[in-house]
Amino acid sequence: MKQYRNRNEIQGLTEAMVTQRVQKGRVNRYTGVKTRSVGEIVVHNVINLFNVANILLALLVILVGSIKNALFMGVVISNSLMGIIQEIKAKRETDKLSLLVAKKARAVRSGQETEIDVQDIVIDDILYLCAGDQVPVDGTVVYGECEVNEALLTGEAEPRLVNGGCNLLSGSFLVAGECWMQVTAIRGDAYAARITDRAKAFKKPNSEIQRTLNIILKIALCVIPILGGALFLKQFFAGEGTLGEYVVSTVAAVIGMIPSGLVLLSTLVLCVGVLRLARKRILVQEYACIETLARVDVLCLDKTGTITQGTMRCVELIPLGMSEEKARQMVADFAYLSDDDNATLQAIRVAYPGGAGTKTGQIPFSSRRKFSAVEYEGGSLYLGAREILCPEDGDKWKDYYAKGKRVLVLCHSPKPLTGYDLTEIPVPAAILILEDVIRDTAPDTLAAFRRDGVEIKVISGDQADAVAAVAQRAGLESKGCVDLAGGRENLEELVEDHTVFGRVSPEDKFELVRALKKNHTVAMVGDGVNDVLALREADCSVAMAAGSEAARNVSQIVLLDSDFAGMVDVVAEGRRAINNVERSSALYLGKTVYTALLTLILIFAADFYPFQPVQMTLISVFTIGVPSVILGLEPNRDRIRGRFIENVARKALPAAVLLLANILTAILLGNALGYPDALRSTMTVFAAGGAGLTILFYTAMPMNWLRGGLTLAMGLGFYGCAILLRDFLSLTPLGLVEMVILGVMLALSVGVFPLLSRIATLKIQKRS
Repeated sequence: MKQYRNRNEIQGLTEAMVTQRVQKGRVNRYTGVKTRSVGEIVVHNVINLFNVANILLALLVILVGSIKNALFMGVVISNSLMGIIQEIKAKRETDKLSLLVAKKARAVRSGQETEIDVQDIVIDDILYLCAGDQVPVDGTVVYGECEVNEALLTGEAEPRLVNGGCNLLSGSFLVAGECWMQVTAIRGDAYAARITDRAKAFKKPNSEIQRTLNIILKIALCVIPILGGALFLKQFFAGEGTLGEYVVSTVAAVIGMIPSGLVLLSTLVLCVGVLRLARKRILVQEYACIETLARVDVLCLDKTGTITQGTMRCVELIPLGMSEEKARQMVADFAYLSDDDNATLQAIRVAYPGGAGTKTGQIPFSSRRKFSAVEYEGGSLYLGAREILCPEDGDKWKDYYAKGKRVLVLCHSPKPLTGYDLTEIPVPAAILILEDVIRDTAPDTLAAFRRDGVEIKVISGDQADAVAAVAQRAGLESKGCVDLAGGRENLEELVEDHTVFGRVSPEDKFELVRALKKNHTVAMVGDGVNDVLALREADCSVAMAAGSEAARNVSQIVLLDSDFAGMVDVVAEGRRAINNVERSSALYLGKTVYTALLTLILIFAADFYPFQPVQMTLISVFTIGVPSVILGLEPNRDRIRGRFIENVARKALPAAVLLLANILTAILLGNALGYPDALRSTMTVFAAGGAGLTILFYTAMPMNWLRGGLTLAMGLGFYGCAILLRDFLSLTPLGLVEMVILGVMLALSVGVFPLLSRIATLKIQKRS
């Protein structure tokens, strides 16, 4: 590859060359996570199995002339519209935030430096990079010299010196100097992309809610046709009514068994969660991960960029053989004269401004040399690692090292610089103590996770003791630290017994997360290519926007402000989602179970099915549909305990038993008192409605003004519609005796339901 003698020789590609490469597909096309199109969202929410089933049922009742009993389609349409609107809103916010993550690059084309999008880079482009830039693709340096930090690739924080002919890998950062790089590999062929492709081999498991809902839906698909068909045949061959009446009653039974609103509710809750997080500049790239976050009990993160800001602060200056004033001036002069712009020099310039002098020579900082130097009219000043410039005094500073601080030495020599190598050790003039700057939000964030029962694991490529000291300064309660440089034997025990892990390689991170997953639900926060495998293996992955593109592409969530504190909001949103979906799922599944059991009983009993579809719609809207949506969007930070299916069953089974008992009681009393079919049907509607409102009352506990108002409004709505729309709902007037019976049943329901819930809890806990 051609090397250039000076920057003026660098011309780069012409526009014709760029166009030719684009046409051949040799362009760095953007492959970030894409959301579904509007059309796909509409199809997903409209064309699904339960909507199709409801449409067919509606056509059946319309064909037999009972148009009003197709009213349940209004609920289906409303649910679908709600899902479409919320998901489109979430898509727009996600797409808008995704654009903020896009990166720019500076390419030399036709001799001019031009700013372009990273996805517009083509093979053989020449890119200009300087201190602070991230290398967007792989390439070879053709001119210049710089220091490269490859921590995002390897986890090692020490920079590497590169110059003409050296390779640069995507995901690394320039910390000093500048260079011009010719692109050799893009996207799929680049180092970061190869790591990403490997990560994609690890398929993420479905969330617990998704797995449970899939099981429920499969069972429903098997049971509903059998029970519905058996009920129709029983009525057709044994009944005395008309074909239309048989169709209407069968459709009513089937509608009651379909938990279609449950799937839409879970989608709605997740979409609202995406919108709420988007307003806090948190990009959710996979909706289902919000549910996973609710169960996280271990959070893995790096030190740099999460607990710390990634910057340094000079906290102490110790003069050696001179006055403090003179030592301060020497430090200020060095910072003023040096061209280095790394984190160390930035911290020193902030702490000691006011330098002066005329520079006549310089040795830039190198991780190999571990020092830098400047020459001026007063001689030479050196700044570097203590073990290089002041090796004999190591024991004096061990307390600082134990606290995670960095010890640098400033030396002075009256002689000019003679070369890049240190031929003789100059005279130490001062000791500088620096420390990582802890994020202002880190202590509160760590405390919030501790209160929520989430354990923190700090995984870093730096020395374990230094990382542990920084974590302790941030308020992390540590169970101990371990250095993995020597190997990772007994890893399953190590991850349980320690909090801080140092000298961790990318493979180590992956194995640590895998070991933790055996006993925990694990979230991983990362920003580098070295985090990609661990991010993909974690139950939930979170990337910093300021980190590597590879990390962002494989992560489910991106913190656009690159602030670890945003994780508190994310976990809170996850807990809100799963707690509310669990609570509302019990309402839907209670209806499904009692309807299936009632249908099964009536198949073998000499009685008719007591409901019409329009009556089922009345009950469902006021005891399940509207309440589930409102309760599903409430704040809820409670910790998740137990498995989803057991939590739902514990609430749904008592509800199903109460509803079934009330309905069967109404049917039996109606038969015993010789009521006509219409009056018995009315009795069962009011009995089911009363039981449903009782279940809603206890589901909404503990009460506040919203839940109390919701319960009251649903009660007034149900009884108001039942009275005002009596003829439309095919209900008959009730006498005093019937109202007394229903009042007693309602009072018994209020007293019996807590007992049923207690029994169900004990039974499920005993079985578990």
